[in-house]
Amino acid sequence: MRPTMIAVLLPAALVACNGDSKNGEDTAAECEVSVANAGLDKSAPLGSEVSLSGADSVICEKYRTGDKASFAWSFDLVPVDSRLGNNAFTVNGSSDAISTGFTPDVVGDYVVSLVVTDPSGTSNADLLVVTVGGGNAAPVAWCAGDVAARTEERVELDGTGSFDPEGAELVYSWSLATVPDCSLLTVTDLYNADTATPSLSPDCEGIYLASLVVSDGESWSDPDYCVIDVSNGNRLPEAEAGASMALPFCTDNPIKLNGWASYDLDNDALTYQWAVVEVPEGSTVDSSSLSDPTSAEPTVVWDLPGNYTFELQVHDGTIWSAPDQVTYMIAAASTNRAPVANGGADQRVDAIGECSSTSYVWSCLECPETSVILDGAATSDPDGDPLTYRWTADSRVVSFSNNASAITDMIFPPQGSSFGSASEMEVEATLTASDCEFSDTDTVLVTYTCTGEYTGE
Repeated sequence: MRPTMIAVLLPAALVACNGDSKNGEDTAAECEVSVANAGLDKSAPLGSEVSLSGADSVICEKYRTGDKASFAWSFDLVPVDSRLGNNAFTVNGSSDAISTGFTPDVVGDYVVSLVVTDPSGTSNADLLVVTVGGGNAAPVAWCAGDVAARTEERVELDGTGSFDPEGAELVYSWSLATVPDCSLLTVTDLYNADTATPSLSPDCEGIYLASLVVSDGESWSDPDYCVIDVSNGNRLPEAEAGASMALPFCTDNPIKLNGWASYDLDNDALTYQWAVVEVPEGSTVDSSSLSDPTSAEPTVVWDLPGNYTFELQVHDGTIWSAPDQVTYMIAAASTNRAPVANGGADQRVDAIGECSSTSYVWSCLECPETSVILDGAATSDPDGDPLTYRWTADSRVVSFSNNASAITDMIFPPQGSSFGSASEMEVEATLTASDCEFSDTDTVLVTYTCTGEYTGE
């Protein structure tokens, strides 16, 4: 078989009439020439019918009645192995209906053209590309996850995350893969087992395993499973102390711990208990250093580089969970690298003093207060450390709107002006960026000019 040819050059968007031919917001307007709109590019599996619609075309109001406006669909390009011609547009029996379609015969790109003809003439062609894939891909079943329940209480399962790669409508099929020995439930006890969200009422304690498969009309997915854990007694809560991580030497201090991911299968309210189990040699941090060891997110101030390990247990009112630990690895000072300050490019700012003359004597107003934005947002730190900023200037004339911000306004006060002359001032603005240990600077040259000009007519 010869390779499929894919070569498409779409024309620039054409604007005609008082409407947008691509968004369907205006399908009738006062205009001279109608505008064709073949719709958006689309994908389809091989062998499936592709529907086409020119309903979003803009038809001029005076050509909307009778047979004054007509449609013509055609193939501008088909894959080299395709045998399709314009007689392949079969929906509504012809290629001149406002809506039509075709069934692709080989994999590849089909470029379809639509033109609209009215008494004023023929519109420019609008093209869309139909990309045809090599056959039907199987859908994917997705059962939302494990569920905790009690006997005789309704449990709803969730398969709404299942999908088909081609976007086909899905058929759902749920079943009970396994049930506890004490259970008499069968698949017939799954209510709405052919929908995305069936339900059941467990009849005894134990583990139930539900399975889901979905079909796109041509093939079935692999099964996905979810566990229904049924218990009438109190179940052990789960402590989640968070993920361990390495932090730079300049990391924020104090560290904030986070146990909010802890949970209880019975939805019982939890209480928290944190403890310090490991610190670097020489550190004075211990469990008393925690701001509130019974909080879900206590803080602790570290004092030396090294590993700090914390332990969390949660209590559901009856029993304690197993402990969970998290370690924060604070890098040594020797690994810290200096930030790189970047105050932006040199700048110019021009101010005008308005001048007027009386009896050939010129008088000028001051150049008004003028500002220029200094942008140090490109400043960076190779370790990702939080930075502080400070802007300074070599002139006391200027001021800053906020000299502790990465981005600030440099403000030039009003300056006296003379007709026909320009006074220039150069100011060096220096940005200093600092992490907890190092600093770096960058200097921006700002050239200010005040010119007296006659602004009247």
